[in-house]
Amino acid sequence: MTDPQQPGSLHIRLLTSRDVDTAADVLARSLLVEPGYVAILPDEAMRLRMLSVFFRGTIAQSIRHQAAWGAFDGGVLLGVAEWVPPLGPGRETMDRLRMAPTYIRMLTIRFRPTLGLWAEDRAAVAYFPDEPFWYLLGLGVSPLAQGRGVGSALIQPGLEAAANAGLPAYLETGTERNVRFYTRFGFKVVEPAARLVQNGPTHWTMIRR
Repeated sequence: MTDPQQPGSLHIRLLTSRDVDTAADVLARSLLVEPGYVAILPDEAMRLRMLSVFFRGTIAQSIRHQAAWGAFDGGVLLGVAEWVPPLGPGRETMDRLRMAPTYIRMLTIRFRPTLGLWAEDRAAVAYFPDEPFWYLLGLGVSPLAQGRGVGSALIQPGLEAAANAGLPAYLETGTERNVRFYTRFGFKVVEPAARLVQNGPTHWTMIRR
């Protein structure tokens, strides 16, 4: 197996349904320390379990829209970028229905944290731009592969897709370090103190036009 700490040949490709479980695990582990998730799920083991289930649902959605990319080295998945392109009302409704089994499964694991994650998702909508946009729902790199430029490579396909469509790219982040990272790619802060988690940390919302 390739050592993710060593330099190698990085390959970026669209994810498929066969990648869902592995991609969800990579994304959950890479975003495990996100302040919003920590506030909702203080117990680390339970947070990893819940996020893995949650990301299986969201990544499957992005794959259906051909908007999920993975970074591979020697067949090992090192990072994931999942986007949501602009959707019409009918497709948005279908996406919500398809996520229902994911939330039901999460409810059977932990009821209140599931409601917290759902509330965070709903609160984010209030900050969305009024215009159509490409939404970076999640970008994560395996902890052992960070510092190799994996995230920088992973974000490019989504940015190119948005630019080719003549649309902005939009995201939220709960860490200042990520703000500096996304600023390198042309993102600018829209709201520096978005309230997505009740009684929790604030988030930055950012847009790239």
